[in-house]
Amino acid sequence: MVDFDLRKLIYRDLQMTGATVAPAGTFERVLGYIESKRLRPVLAETYPLKELAKAQQSFMKKNYVGNIVVTMESQ
Repeated sequence: MVDFDLRKLIYRDLQMTGATVAPAGTFERVLGYIESKRLRPVLAETYPLKELAKAQQSFMKKNYVGNIVVTMESQ
């Protein structure tokens, strides 16, 4: 749950958009922003693949802000 005052959108003439399907090229542009450090994703937690069950439990609790990342172990 996020507590947000909608007046911030209205009085500042801002726009908030959400989508489940992004237009073509969006992923590449976002990746470019991340690589150039113009955008920093918020990471809540990072788990190695062997702890996937733990990552899923954390996700199901819905008690985090940001992204939960599962990484491949280096070989």
